[in-house]
Amino acid sequence: MRMLHSKTEMDPLVNGINRITMPLYKFALRGIHFCFKKTSDGAPPSGPEMFLHDFANPLNALSLNLYALAEENQANRACEKYLSPALRSLERLKNITESARNELMEGRNQTFCLHKEIGNTLLLLRERAYKENVLLEYRGLQEIFIHGDPARFYQVLCNIISNSLDALRESDIKEKVIRITLTIIRGCAVICVTDNGPGIALDIQHKIFEPFFSTKAPCRGTGLGLYIAKSIIENKFGGSIEMESRPGMGTATKLLLPISKS
Repeated sequence: MRMLHSKTEMDPLVNGINRITMPLYKFALRGIHFCFKKTSDGAPPSGPEMFLHDFANPLNALSLNLYALAEENQANRACEKYLSPALRSLERLKNITESARNELMEGRNQTFCLHKEIGNTLLLLRERAYKENVLLEYRGLQEIFIHGDPARFYQVLCNIISNSLDALRESDIKEKVIRITLTIIRGCAVICVTDNGPGIALDIQHKIFEPFFSTKAPCRGTGLGLYIAKSIIENKFGGSIEMESRPGMGTATKLLLPISKS
């Protein structure tokens, strides 16, 4: 079997994957708006359940196709460079989708180690950070446990770090850094994500947790990331989220989570 090697040969592969994923993204975006409206109107959860069910089908199809593509090109390093991060991200997306579907029925709360989940999140984002010349630094205590859904925690942390990566992409700073720390303050686990990006304008900082508000281009975000993150941290973990940003100097996002007693 002939393998793909040159960039010219790889471009059709990348474009093909984009053609598969873009309709999925648009479908997901429509579903998110639909679910949000239904929830805001006080409608029963049948709408979100149906969306998650329908979303899972194309997601599984995409997964099978990517795995088949990886299997056929397993000796091709260039192909592996594109596919390995995609497959890891896809697996996490499947877990989040399944977690959301289970939560509508019974939930998947458990006691888990923050240090381990932070490490898993950084592992998945490391490839993107490397490509965008951003240094990810992490320092934290290892034996801190909280109670909740690990997939939900990943969703929150991934969104926050991704926002920092997006901000740094638009920056002309030579040494781009995102620092993540994990400490304990007054009996709470404190996770702080700090970047040295351009920061957020003072006149819009009060809107940052509002639904459908975004500083990004329409194709780059839904405007729901931080709103959902705040909802998850407060309603699912019993914690809080804070953000402090200084224009021209960067942004710091802090999560405060109650430590598990069992």
